[in-house]
Amino acid sequence: MNEEKIEYMLVSPSGNATAIVFGQRDVSIAKKILLNDKKVEQVIFAYEEMYENNNCWHGIMAGNELCINALRALGYLLLKGENGALKILSSGIRKLVEVKVNNKKSIIKLDFNDLFLDKVKIDDNTFLVLLNGITHLVVKEKSKLFKNKIDTHYINELISLFELKNYEASGIMFLDSNNNLNPYVYVRDVDTLISETACGSGSIACGIVQYEYFGFKDTLSIKQPSSFNLDVSFEFNECKNVFLEGETSILGQFEV
Repeated sequence: MNEEKIEYMLVSPSGNATAIVFGQRDVSIAKKILLNDKKVEQVIFAYEEMYENNNCWHGIMAGNELCINALRALGYLLLKGENGALKILSSGIRKLVEVKVNNKKSIIKLDFNDLFLDKVKIDDNTFLVLLNGITHLVVKEKSKLFKNKIDTHYINELISLFELKNYEASGIMFLDSNNNLNPYVYVRDVDTLISETACGSGSIACGIVQYEYFGFKDTLSIKQPSSFNLDVSFEFNECKNVFLEGETSILGQFEV
């Protein structure tokens, strides 16, 4: 008896291939996609459901974590790549996030106080940034932990050293002096460790470090391994918001 095929859309937010499955979260489906389609780095489940008396799109990650690039991908797909805006309720955080499309770029706006939990300065160039839904270790080039050549064994050593498996999802972000990012993300429920082609929440974590500790106040453009840039900016007026934007494209429909 043949297994039922799983259909999904594949969207690339700044090179970070994201599978979008329309339906309720199912970890077994996510694992099957990740096992059989090596292009895919993460899986998000999308469905419409009532929220505060309105019909609303939900974007729920396989590991129930927060994935900012996956939300950018979902918003871009729902808007069919055309200019516009919509709001999505995401796993990992409490408030709705807004995703806009403008000239083939997807831009996400998040409430900073909803996203940010805490930050810990480990040394002058190593920081732990705790976000709702994911925690990141940011390792700058002058840190004693920074390496240009990295293998899985070293990443697992850092995960163990900083007890990152205590979080639903965690990332290790190696950021060099030219703002080139080398991101790794571990998701506990799915038990995946991926060398990411791009990382949205990790880029925001790096932006928080640059803003809070190094006095950087302008838009921070962070080059991803995919060669795309992700631009991080903050708005600290009456409302505190963080923005992330980058190029996005729809790759098509696939099945496994």
